[in-house]
Amino acid sequence: MALIAAVVGVAVVIAVAAFVIFANMPVLHTGDYVEYKVFGTDINGNPIYGHMNMSVTSAGWNGCDIRYEYPGLGISAVTKHFDGLVGLAGPFGLGNKTQSNTVLWTDFGNKKVDIYTMVEQGWNVTAYVGSNPSALYKLEMRYGTATMNFFIEQTNLHSVMTGNAA
Repeated sequence: MALIAAVVGVAVVIAVAAFVIFANMPVLHTGDYVEYKVFGTDINGNPIYGHMNMSVTSAGWNGCDIRYEYPGLGISAVTKHFDGLVGLAGPFGLGNKTQSNTVLWTDFGNKKVDIYTMVEQGWNVTAYVGSNPSALYKLEMRYGTATMNFFIEQTNLHSVMTGNAA
């Protein structure tokens, strides 16, 4: 369980890139949410399956609160506050861009994404990020034999569902 919590901790740092201050992105509102399906295997080959849900619980000119919940992963929910107007972020701290305009299948149709790679706390991380609007559609993490995959599954953000069409 500690490994899952550590992995999800790293993923939250990266996924926060989906909800941070960024000048040219749509502003988030109370009730906005993004849900990711999470699956993979731990270092012993045991399956991991659950979700990571991010929802805006309050928003205004002075900042917003985002609640992170992890159904099925055995991790406690947490709410974080961000100062100022908050919107969908770009490739903010996602490492090096390795490919552009790659087509990625999602539940919302094929999306044109850029691929970023980095190493974070020993994990090899690959992020698939749309550019219009900036949205994290997929995240892959690998550490030895352990893997974690995060796929966007649901959102009420119309621009994320319809943008970045391939």
